[in-house]
Amino acid sequence: YSPWVAVPEVAETDLNIYPNPVQDRVTISYNAELKGNFNIRILDNAGRIVVEEIYNLDNGNSINLDLAALPEGVYHLVLVNQGLKVSKKLIKL
Repeated sequence: YSPWVAVPEVAETDLNIYPNPVQDRVTISYNAELKGNFNIRILDNAGRIVVEEIYNLDNGNSINLDLAALPEGVYHLVLVNQGLKVSKKLIKL
């Protein structure tokens, strides 16, 4: 028995974040192959989750997040569902 589960990563080209650096709102556009419910997390450099929301990616190919409340810094945006993990660096101004 092992508590570790392998999660395949999606190619970085399947996920775009703009504008990056971001001031208030960020748009996440994704490949049409990303379907279903995804847990979207934004982690700070210490690995703490500072934003966590669930989105259904079946309708459309982009979502918008309001990040105005986040302090300036470098973050990691991670989309995870049962079989996929996508991660990108995000800079907040």
